[in-house]
Amino acid sequence: MFGLANAALSDSPAGAETPAAGPPAQTASCEVRGEFMHCTVAKAEIKVYRDRAYDSGSARTLTAGETVRFRCWGHGDAQPGGGDIWYWTQFKDQDYKGNVAAVDLNTGSVAPAGLNECG
Repeated sequence: MFGLANAALSDSPAGAETPAAGPPAQTASCEVRGEFMHCTVAKAEIKVYRDRAYDSGSARTLTAGETVRFRCWGHGDAQPGGGDIWYWTQFKDQDYKGNVAAVDLNTGSVAPAGLNECG
């Protein structure tokens, strides 16, 4: 399992959302099982972005207690702490898809073993 923390979001001078420095807070519990990474969100307000970029717009906001299944990972916008890993998910029952920054799940700056890189 991965340890998890979250950085708060703030507006950049250009108006795009970027993570702001701040104390980490527990945000999810994640585990790779089979070909997916399953995460249970512990804190609300984790954004799912349309692309692997903070200025791509939010597709959805995750709520506390919600379980999310990530299919793969890819490189994207840099995040506090030096990582650039983003996780991709698709919610078929709600007809949307998007990416969550690793920093928002506190999974570290290296993709977890066993999870495929997005093609």
